Amino acid sequence: MSAHGAVVNTDDPPPVFDAVDVVIALSDTGCLVGRGRVIRTQPSGASPSADFSITVDRYTIRRRAAALSL
Repeated sequence: MSAHGAVVNTDDPPPVFDAVDVVIALSDTGCLVGRGRVIRTQPSGASPSADFSITVDRYTIRRRAAALSL
């Protein structure tokens, strides 16, 4: 994770350029919430999973309960 993006590991990555909603837990009480887009996908070594990179231009920090109710 960085100031404007993150790398996510999954079994089924979305296509490049797809929009994604992002909710990342930052602490016991807070979450980063934003909307981003996929900028890259790549296999994750020998496992069947893959990594995908997202960029998030705008985001807010919300209480976890509020973020999970979206």
